[in-house]
Amino acid sequence: MRLFYLTLLLTLTMPAFAGIHDSITEQHYRSKNPALFEQYQHAHRILNNWQGMVQRLDEAGAILSQIIETDETFAPAYREYGKLLNLLSSKVPQSEKMGILSSSESSIMYAIQLAPDYADAYVMLGHLYTEQDRLNEAKDALAKAQELGPNSPWFEVNLANYYVKTHNDPLAIPHFTRMADITSDNDQDATKAKISAVRSLARLYARNNDVEKSTHYYEQTLILEPDSAWAWGNYAAASLYQFGHVDNAISRAKKALSMMDYGHARQILASAYCTKWALNSDNPASKQYLDLALQIVPDSRAIIAKTQQYQPTQICADRLMRYIPSI
Repeated sequence: MRLFYLTLLLTLTMPAFAGIHDSITEQHYRSKNPALFEQYQHAHRILNNWQGMVQRLDEAGAILSQIIETDETFAPAYREYGKLLNLLSSKVPQSEKMGILSSSESSIMYAIQLAPDYADAYVMLGHLYTEQDRLNEAKDALAKAQELGPNSPWFEVNLANYYVKTHNDPLAIPHFTRMADITSDNDQDATKAKISAVRSLARLYARNNDVEKSTHYYEQTLILEPDSAWAWGNYAAASLYQFGHVDNAISRAKKALSMMDYGHARQILASAYCTKWALNSDNPASKQYLDLALQIVPDSRAIIAKTQQYQPTQICADRLMRYIPSI
C-alpha cells in the first residue's frame, strides 16, 4: 500500500524523538504554496468523508506523500497523515494497532516541531491521547491548544470527549452542546463535529436517564443524517433497551433495515417484536409479533441472550424461556 511508502518517508524525515477552518498556521502554508494547500484540502476532504474503506486512506496517503516529497516542511500534511494513521488503526489487527498509533503520534508531533504554534495539531494530539486513555497527556495537549487559540471545530468535541473519559459528564455536556447548537451550513468540518456532538449528547443523556433530552438529540441525528442506517439503528437501540419505547424501536429499526441489512438492526427489531409479544402475551393475536421476531432472528437463544441484558426487554427473555421449554 502507498500508505507504507509515506510511513517510510516519515521515518526518514523525522528526528528519532519525534470547507476547512484555516488556522493562522494553515493560512501561512496556504500563502506559501496555494497549489500544495489545495492538495492538502483534497486529502482532508477524503479523510473527513471516510466510511471505512482502506482504499480511500490509500488515496489520501498518496496525496499527502506527494505534498511531503515536494515540501518536507509542510506541517499540515504531517498533521493530516497523523489523522489518517489514527483512522487506519481501526482496520488493522490488534498486534499492529499500537505501532500504527505510535506512528500517528510521531506524525502529529513532527507537525508541531515544524510549526510550534499549530494549535489544531494539539487538538488532534489531544484526541489521539484520549482514545488511548493517556489522559494526563490529553489534558496537557488540549490545554496547549486552548492557550494557542484553536480554530478547529473539533476542539470542543475533543475536550468534551476527554471529560467523558474522566467521568465528568457535567463538564462534557456544555462543550458538546456548544457544537450541537452551531449553524454549520456547508462547512464540512463543522458539520462533522456537530454530528459527533449531537450523537454524544444523545448517548450521555440516555446514560443519565434523561429520556426527554436524549430523545431530542436522537431526533436531531436523524435530521442531520437522514440516510444513515446506523443513525436510525442507534436510535432504535436506545428506544428499546434504555427507554422501553417498543413501537418507536420497531419503526426506527425497520427504517434502518430498509437502508442496509445488518445484524445489529436485525437483533434490535427481533428483540422489539419479542418484547411486544411478551407484554401482550395473554392476547392470542400478539403471537404474530413473536413469529416476526423469529423470522428475523431464528435462533431464540440469541434473542434471549440479548433481551435479558436490559430491564425493558427482560420480559421477552422470561416469557420466551417459558414458551420454549427446551431452551
